[in-house]
Amino acid sequence: KSVKDFIQDLVPKAGWYPNAEGKLVKDNKKLELTFTIAGGSTDHPAFTMFNKAKVKLENCGFTITVKNDVNALRKLTTGQLEVWAAAWSSTIDPDMYQVYHKNSNASSVKAWGYNHIRENESAYWMETEILNKMSEIIDDARETDVQADRTALYEEAMGYVLDLAIELPVYQRQQLYA
Repeated sequence: KSVKDFIQDLVPKAGWYPNAEGKLVKDNKKLELTFTIAGGSTDHPAFTMFNKAKVKLENCGFTITVKNDVNALRKLTTGQLEVWAAAWSSTIDPDMYQVYHKNSNASSVKAWGYNHIRENESAYWMETEILNKMSEIIDDARETDVQADRTALYEEAMGYVLDLAIELPVYQRQQLYA
């Protein structure tokens, strides 16, 4: 099934239908999304991916804006971004605890709704299960100094990041595609 077919099957289930111009609408409101890239440069690793996604989604009736924003990370912490990308460097040991662990106090986990999930575990039982398993793997990775073991554990934990659908992790620009 093509991406376009998949999207055209999915969006009506969410209540969105094409109007006379072919744009998706719900309750007379267009389906408009802004893809924000942190910083002011267009050479960000996700810029090309966002623009390619824009073309595909607009062919399906979405209205997409791709823009840079030097205040994106601040806006992320307050939940003001719909779809975003940021790139930052890390040490040789990219410890996942601060960014993804359920007990982290980083702004990222607050922006992704961890507090809401933890306060409503019965309503978010699946997310709670994923978050607990991911955090357990992160804890295990922090207990070993064997790089190959840590790499395997981090790769497994990144799969859970994808399952939570909080972000698309791209490690060292090696997996930049959608």
